[in-house]
Amino acid sequence: MMKRKLQMKERQREALQMEEQQQEALQMKERQQEKSWMEQRQGGKRRRADVLLLTSFVLVGIGLLCGIFYQATPPKAVEVRVDGAVRARYPLDVSCDVVIDGVGGTNRLRIEGGAAWIEEASCPDKLCVHMGRISRVGQSVICLPHQVVVEIVGESDGDAPVDAYSG
Repeated sequence: MMKRKLQMKERQREALQMEEQQQEALQMKERQQEKSWMEQRQGGKRRRADVLLLTSFVLVGIGLLCGIFYQATPPKAVEVRVDGAVRARYPLDVSCDVVIDGVGGTNRLRIEGGAAWIEEASCPDKLCVHMGRISRVGQSVICLPHQVVVEIVGESDGDAPVDAYSG
């Protein structure tokens, strides 16, 4: 009986030792994997290449954004149309107040500091007044009740450069 107890204790010790050895082996394997990963990430050439690649992407992105914003046609004039017909064209760099006689009412256009806006209108909803200032080519303020369109224009259609959208 004593022998059996001793044998059982010995088997339990061996099982515990095997389990501890397996855990140590797993821990060692994990340490090696962590170490190799750290060496790869901190390696001089690889890290420099990552930084250079990221820097080049950022510079290309900045270049594209600058190209998009600086290729815009400089605003030259404010064109006023009533019922589809061009009524007047005013330079954007000269300050002035203009009363526009629309269909069924009037609008007061203000041009100042390179921007234009409708300051007053006799229409009931006054959406054109709330549209705010416009200063870039292609922007417009529209008064539907009076059929008035105020638009910033740049180069004439014949001289305008071809962009990516109009082909």
